[in-house]
Amino acid sequence: MEQPVFYAAPDPYPTIAVKAPNLVYAQMLSSAFASAESELTTITQYLYFSWVIAPGDSDLGTMFRKISQVEMRHLNMLGQLITALGGNPVYRSYPFKRPIFWNSGMLQYQCNKEKALHISIAGEQTAIDGYQHLSKLIQDSCVTDVLQRIILDEQIHIQLFQQYLSTNQTECKQ
Repeated sequence: MEQPVFYAAPDPYPTIAVKAPNLVYAQMLSSAFASAESELTTITQYLYFSWVIAPGDSDLGTMFRKISQVEMRHLNMLGQLITALGGNPVYRSYPFKRPIFWNSGMLQYQCNKEKALHISIAGEQTAIDGYQHLSKLIQDSCVTDVLQRIILDEQIHIQLFQQYLSTNQTECKQ
């Protein structure tokens, strides 16, 4: 009998709360919320991969869809945190202190399974690094508890992608 696949860590998610409103923290979270390396981009990227790469591979399609659902939970938590901090969860980030609105050009339109999996692994690692960095900058334990919990899911996603990559070395139809 096959073992069930878990797409998220078993640990419970912290309650969404903040110690006090803080617009600086809200703006800082926008990079994880809706930038080129954000939860919003990851959700749409994985859905795209499930459509163009996975039609002939139901396991991979399921993996991309299930992981995108976990990423949707992350996006929801970040949106709630941004709102609780007094911000507006608009789909934009502030690189170089200038607003950049999210757009679908932030995706990597790849149709090769191996490359897509490498893109996904790199994206998850970038997310982990970003959440760790934000956790050092944000001095609100309620917020950082959520960020640290999200990291646990991202680590599982890397493991799943690496496991798939090590056992399935095939490319999609061009």
